[in-house]
Amino acid sequence: MIFLYTAGGCQKQLKTGFLRKLGAWAYLVSEGNQRSHAYGTAMSTSDDAMALTAVNEGLRAVTVPSNIQIMVNSEYLMNGITIWLYTWKNNGWKTRDNAPVANSEHWEALEKAIEFHKQVTVKHVDSRTGGSENGFVGKLCQLAIAEVMSGM
Repeated sequence: MIFLYTAGGCQKQLKTGFLRKLGAWAYLVSEGNQRSHAYGTAMSTSDDAMALTAVNEGLRAVTVPSNIQIMVNSEYLMNGITIWLYTWKNNGWKTRDNAPVANSEHWEALEKAIEFHKQVTVKHVDSRTGGSENGFVGKLCQLAIAEVMSGM
């Protein structure tokens, strides 16, 4: 079993300026004693888009079809993956109110990434008490934002 820990969100410090919608994502892939991680940023984004990016990037990092358990701290992701995803797909990426699904490009990519793997399960964890792995990916997001804000 491969465990995928993810985090994503937007910086909360600046209320104005072009960095106010600076977002970051991070993942940690853990299989036995092997671990790998990555992180990144995006401008003009949202917390939900960054959370989805973290999962998508993490799943793409596992290049062999595998059994993966995704740890998420977002109810939006948890519900989207376990309840809404296949309904949205069957409805042509529309909500029950016939509105376009927010972040549909991320959801479509996620659906394809899930299909690639043998089995993907999702577990919701509290970001404050979810363990050291969840704290690690949260810190990677903070690092990514700090790098951009400091001009690195």
